[in-house]
Amino acid sequence: MKNEPCNRAFNYVLDLSFSKEKWPAFLKKGIFFHFFLISIFFYSTDGNCSVNSSISEFNTANEISDRVLMPMVDNLTQITSHATIQDAINSANPGDVLQLNAGSYSENVVITKSLTLQGATSDKTLYVIDGTALPSPGSGIVINVDVTNVTIRNLTVQDFTGSSGNTHAGIYGIGGNDDLTVTNVAMLNNPTASGFYANGPVDNVSITNCMVQNNGGSARGVVIWNGFKTNINISGNTVINNSCCGIELQDGTASAVTISNNTLDIGSGDNGLGINGLNATIGSNLISNNMISGGGRFGIEIKNPAGGVTVSGNTVNMVSANADLRDRAGIAILRISVLAGNVDVPNGVTITGNNVSGWTQSSTSEGFGIVVEGINHTISGNNVSGCDVGILQQQNPSNYPADADQSNVADLYFGRGNSPMTCNNVITGNTVSAITDNYRNIGVGTGLVTNTTTLETFWHFTISH
Repeated sequence: MKNEPCNRAFNYVLDLSFSKEKWPAFLKKGIFFHFFLISIFFYSTDGNCSVNSSISEFNTANEISDRVLMPMVDNLTQITSHATIQDAINSANPGDVLQLNAGSYSENVVITKSLTLQGATSDKTLYVIDGTALPSPGSGIVINVDVTNVTIRNLTVQDFTGSSGNTHAGIYGIGGNDDLTVTNVAMLNNPTASGFYANGPVDNVSITNCMVQNNGGSARGVVIWNGFKTNINISGNTVINNSCCGIELQDGTASAVTISNNTLDIGSGDNGLGINGLNATIGSNLISNNMISGGGRFGIEIKNPAGGVTVSGNTVNMVSANADLRDRAGIAILRISVLAGNVDVPNGVTITGNNVSGWTQSSTSEGFGIVVEGINHTISGNNVSGCDVGILQQQNPSNYPADADQSNVADLYFGRGNSPMTCNNVITGNTVSAITDNYRNIGVGTGLVTNTTTLETFWHFTISH
């Protein structure tokens, strides 16, 4: 009979169906296996667990060449261990902490209750949920509808093949997943699936210090879609080469949003940041200190904002061009795809202290450093260089009230937005060095003032170089 310390017991389960490559390297130096072939009796003395049954002992890698140790999952709250993540979830109580031991887990995981799922250390590369051998389509981790208070941290989710970026993801929140925290998680190489996807309406979502890379099939790296999204924090992440877009809040509205200190490489995709329907009903919104590079159409898009938005301290560089021949922009404030709850005239955005460079277009379209349309914006203290046009203010009549014509045409507009009004904006203190025009104002009114007696309207805007 062999005594094994309790703190080393129950971390792994024997699986004879895989090859030795699945063994943790440190175990190959010598390990004890217990085959459950006869009845077993456990007892504990002085912190050791003893087993009354036969034990086979292996001391070399050659002796384990046809055997595999699969990592187990510990419930730190209940002090139990489980053979799979899903078994651990199914057995957990709300609020339990489930901890992965080092290794690879071939599972489609469904979270059905409030809990924490975490790797045992901060090295997320040691705890891998892998979809390579699983049937498709599927997501890595699905959070069921209205399951709240979930924390996922210190692990990797990779190689899950979905049917689209809107139906599958490395981590997929079906809807209503308030108080969701995802931190220090890698979401990698999920073809035809987003890295992270959640459906609104949703409140208090935090995605921080994550690596989101190479998610494909017109998918986003990080996206929250639909409804009213409140108290959203997406900060400190590295988001690289996701086939459509980097980080987006799509369709619907949002308030009290912070997107800051992220590093984004658009690659050949569409945009770095795309944020729709920001307003200040819950709190102000800050898009700050993000580093954005690559060759997409847009660095930062703020679509249909309704005030309380600051875009500051971002570096937005186009370093290579994708194949898209339409207009490009480093930072754009625009009207597009107006839905219920969205304003028709973008308003109330402050763009300050950003560095924008290299936004050019080789076709008959153009590249713009900063584009604004709508009312009551302030554009100040930005450095804009190497763009076809530095700062554009426009009121584009194209197709209104439908969306603008985005075709590659030779005109003076940014052919993606078409606010019916652009006025009362302050553009001052910027440093601009453009290829064609430093400043362009086209179709722009000069601020709306109404004489309440005669009902006459007057316009005003300020532009200072």
